[in-house]
Amino acid sequence: MNSLFRRLLYAKDAAAFAEAESDIKDKYDDFHKYLSENWYPLKSRWVHYLKNQETNLGNTTTNRIESQFSKLKQIVKSKVSLSVCLKQLLQFVKSVQLQCRFLKFSAQTKVTYNCVASSDAGQYFGLCTRYASNKIMKSIEKSKDSNMSVARNDGSVSDHCVTNTATNTKYTVSNCLQCTCLYFSSAVLPCKHIFAVRCFEGMCLYDSALVAQRWLLSYQLSPTQCADPRPLSWQPPFGNKKCLSTREKYNAAQKVALSIADVLSCNGMVIFRRRMSCLQHLLNCWSQDVDVIVCTASDSDLDAQLSDVENNDDDVGTEQQVDGDAEVSTGQGSVMEEDADDNRQTDEECNAVPGTENDTEGADTEPQVDGEAEGSVEQGSVVEEDADDNRQIDDECNAV
Repeated sequence: MNSLFRRLLYAKDAAAFAEAESDIKDKYDDFHKYLSENWYPLKSRWVHYLKNQETNLGNTTTNRIESQFSKLKQIVKSKVSLSVCLKQLLQFVKSVQLQCRFLKFSAQTKVTYNCVASSDAGQYFGLCTRYASNKIMKSIEKSKDSNMSVARNDGSVSDHCVTNTATNTKYTVSNCLQCTCLYFSSAVLPCKHIFAVRCFEGMCLYDSALVAQRWLLSYQLSPTQCADPRPLSWQPPFGNKKCLSTREKYNAAQKVALSIADVLSCNGMVIFRRRMSCLQHLLNCWSQDVDVIVCTASDSDLDAQLSDVENNDDDVGTEQQVDGDAEVSTGQGSVMEEDADDNRQTDEECNAVPGTENDTEGADTEPQVDGEAEGSVEQGSVVEEDADDNRQIDDECNAV
């Protein structure tokens, strides 16, 4: 039953649908009655060939409306008052309108670069949107398939029969502009069968009549731009090479800069200074958006450049030496000031040493000793030690 229903769902024409319906009726009569009552009246909404007979731009699901619901739920919150809900709805409408204006602005101002813009097929990039142009280019590539067979219909000059030998499916192309395939009716774009016929007749692949109005760039441009059109498809200046992003260009330049640094680090100081001056000059010019032409220098040019570099180094060295002498002089002055401070501190310490007081105390001690009962040997030795200490202190002060 599953395979039979899939045959109904993906039927490519009315004959295939009728055949699958007959098989279901013979094998599953109850299921056939259920389909007849509920699903067959709505078959234009779910049968493949009937859906693609309408313009759906290749989307046969509810993705578009579900996308809008998802955006709406991000703005409109639950459990809010009516006034707040209306404000949120108006905010959603405003955001959708802003997005539409931005897309229109992009279509009006962007310039499409494509390496095949100069060919017949590449002219579609200047006629319709990028999405439609990519679809057309894919159809042109598919038209070159070896399984595609083209023949004129008997008794008709403008009609051709295109047969896919792999699936034995036949389509009719009228006036090299219209086709009976489902892709042409759903996407409103030229299909591979039309391009196969045009190649068979030797006609140009480019024809503005093949593209519907909704895909044209002029349909999205303002009236002023339509009155004064400008080229929208140019040949890129670098041929087939793709345009690099900012990050890719930075990585490429960094790789070259590291290689240059590796080479310079292995040179002597003379060559290193000369080449560093060249790099500095190159950086200064590029910073000011000035182009530089690199050429091979002769020996005389290298000598002149070397002398300039040495003169600059001498000037820098002289300035550094003058600054160093000034720093040394300042340092010497500070050292002399520190020595004077130390001398003053030493004099104060010498004045603070109680040399005279010790002598007075010694004089006072001697009468005291004489006045006593001739003293003892131990007291005399103590007095002599005090006198020795006083003389040692005086010697230290004189040495200072």
